[in-house]
Amino acid sequence: MNEEKSSTFCIASLNTLGIPFLSPYPVDRYIALCQAFERLRVDIINLQEVHTYNLFHLLKKNLPSYPYVAYERALPGPQGGLVTLSRYPLEKVQFTPFTYPKQMKHALLYASRLIHKKGALVAKIQGKALLICNTHLIPNRQGNWSRENKLYQAHEKQLEELSNLIAQAAHKENYVVVSGDFNIPKSSDLYTHFLDISHAKDIFAADDTPTFHAEFLPPGKKAQRIDYIFLYPE
Repeated sequence: MNEEKSSTFCIASLNTLGIPFLSPYPVDRYIALCQAFERLRVDIINLQEVHTYNLFHLLKKNLPSYPYVAYERALPGPQGGLVTLSRYPLEKVQFTPFTYPKQMKHALLYASRLIHKKGALVAKIQGKALLICNTHLIPNRQGNWSRENKLYQAHEKQLEELSNLIAQAAHKENYVVVSGDFNIPKSSDLYTHFLDISHAKDIFAADDTPTFHAEFLPPGKKAQRIDYIFLYPE
């Protein structure tokens, strides 16, 4: 970009843990995070696991500085639990689901599949060549991202689908900012694979601050960063 077209904006990404019946004190936590975002005054907020409309409306009520909201309707809440809030008008909203892991299809009830459905939500900032992609990939609660893990291939497939989606979204010389809960650590082959196939830049490549902590992992597993903000093209 030349100087006349350059602009600066701030984006935040957070998994809100808004899973029905499993989320501790959801209303209190959502109000607190809304207050924090209002103080921070970031431009774009990408949220994951907003799985009910009660929580969705709580966000809208307590984030008055973010009148523009991108999501797609589903039951029992926003599609894939993905919600993007913005200070700027948004357009061309589209949710794209990822391929569902075959090994999980028969293990989960239908309602659970609705909640665990993963994908990517893409919205364009009106009047700017900037696309915002909010995404959430399948979880790996074992803390094992080796090729021997049963979810490795499913993760690999979803990363490839996300990479293709980014390339398609940027075909008209748009910049794409991709953020969300990838559920993979930087130390894994999956992270390297995504960088190789997407040609995206990890904005916080030098930062190893954990975003998923040890108390949520099996004993002995290391806390790592599994949430990212990528920029495309580099």
